[in-house]
Amino acid sequence: MTANRKRILCGVLLLSGAAGAAAWSRAAEASSPPPAKTTAAAEQCADCAKGAAAAAAQSPEFKKVAALSGTWIGEATGMGDKPAPASITFRPTAGGTAVLETLFPGTEHEMLDVYTATTDGKVLVTHYCASGQQPHLQLAPAAAGDGGAMRFEFVDGGNIKSKADPHMDSVELKLDGDKLTESWKSQKDATTTNRVVLELHRQPPASAAAPVAPAPFG
Repeated sequence: MTANRKRILCGVLLLSGAAGAAAWSRAAEASSPPPAKTTAAAEQCADCAKGAAAAAAQSPEFKKVAALSGTWIGEATGMGDKPAPASITFRPTAGGTAVLETLFPGTEHEMLDVYTATTDGKVLVTHYCASGQQPHLQLAPAAAGDGGAMRFEFVDGGNIKSKADPHMDSVELKLDGDKLTESWKSQKDATTTNRVVLELHRQPPASAAAPVAPAPFG
């Protein structure tokens, strides 16, 4: 083969290789998924999250609930003939936009409360009751002489047709140093049917709430 023919053949091979590489590149681009686009729904969701975080950060009442984070142990009255052991825990969740309270953790009567703040200044709590109801309560305006207590009152709820149904109607939280008092009131037909008072003390961070098994009060 002459030197000239060798140069021509090498040129053809180089062109073929370049064309093949370009073809492979186009095929890879075609098979790759298109870059993700930010949808209006995603942007709206992000805006909602920012709004919730701002509401939680700006509400002094919500901050008071968030400051309860930790383990509390004590006793409950109104659940039987004599005081019963009680324990609860508080912890922030959902990026700090909610506070989860667990009543009687680790027992068959465990119940949950979720505290949140709204962008229009309300502080709410949903009580996930052992009775299967989910009453929604709203923080009431502070009253003179209440000693800084936070009182949440019934608004509506899941599995509750009206206020005439038996339901958890209010809860009051009062903090005095390392002592927390929670007062729960059940109601039916506008009449109080039961009151349960939890008197608890904050535990050191390393402590864990010991499982207790009181009678359900929800």
